[in-house]
Parts: sequence; structure tokens; C-alpha cells
Amino acid sequence: MKGLGAIVMKLKYYMRGLGIGIILTTLVLAISGNKEKLTNEEIISRAMKLGMVMEEDQKDSLEEVLENSNPNLTATPWPTVLPELSITPEPTKTPDPTETPEPTETPKPTETPEPIEETQNQENMQKDITFTIITGMSSGKVSDLLYKEGLVDNPKEFNAYIVQAGKADVIRVGTFTAPLGTSYEEILNLITSK
Repeated sequence: MKGLGAIVMKLKYYMRGLGIGIILTTLVLAISGNKEKLTNEEIISRAMKLGMVMEEDQKDSLEEVLENSNPNLTATPWPTVLPELSITPEPTKTPDPTETPEPTETPKPTETPEPIEETQNQENMQKDITFTIITGMSSGKVSDLLYKEGLVDNPKEFNAYIVQAGKADVIRVGTFTAPLGTSYEEILNLITSK
């Protein structure tokens, strides 16, 4: 019987809490339920005061909607609106025919960089880069290495190329040499087993 008495006591506390909650909810709703009831004309006039502009045909359709709507609807008053500020544009100055216009500076021509000699480009294109891939390097580390050596422009892009080609797991270990300007495909073929 002790177990049943404990359950009844707990039930009594739950019921008491539920009752207090219902009473508090009723009080809150009763206090906040006193809302101002507005007529259709009052709603329209308040909207106009707040700056709402309507065409004549819109006014007619709005009045129809309001007439057909629930008459028990209440409107919550809007907070006070700050008065509108009017901005007056500055008067434009009309040019005086007796004044002489100020001379404007002509823009200086931009300097064009001197062209790089073709022989220098050819030397860079023929330059071979040697790099070493060691055991345990991931495709991301290999991409970073190739970026540092100047063979690839973007290590993340080259790593994505390796992964998309499905060759991230077949990168060979060793020392490789590739000329500057080698394509991604050629580099990938060089460092992976077939």
C-alpha cells in the first residue's frame, strides 16, 4: 500500500501544478484581451495617416473586403510615427557668362610596362623542375609540393583534379622532372602508376 500512497501524492502535486498553470494562463489572457475595436473607416483613416496611398478602385475593393470580414476583429494600435522629414535640394548654380571656366587638367597617359623579352619567356618555359615525392605523402601534400615548385597554379584545384581522375591512391614515390608549363594531365601521368 505504500507504493499506491506515493503515487497518489505525486498525482496530487501534478494536479495542483496543472491547476495553477491554468489559472495563470487565464489571468494573462484576460489582462491582454482588452484590445481596441476599430471600425472600417477608422482603419482606413489610420492607414492614410501612416502614409498608405490607395487609388480609388483600391479603396472600393478594400471597403468590400472590410465589410465582408469578421466584425469581431480587433486592431492593435500602431506605435507613434515620427514626422516625415523633407529634404530640400540645394539650388543649382547657374553658370555666369562673365566667368571664365577653370582649365581642367588633362589626364596623363598611363605608362605601359615594357614588354618582356621573348628569350626570357623561352628560358622559363624550358626550365626543368625536379621534385621528390616521399612515402606517405597524400595527394594534397603532393599538390602543395608541386605548387611550391611552380608546376601548378592552384594546389587545391590540382588536388581536386587528382581525386576526380581517381588516381589519389596510385601516386608513385620517387624523384621526377617536369618542364615548367607542363599540363595537369601530363604531371598526373608522370607521378602516377598506370
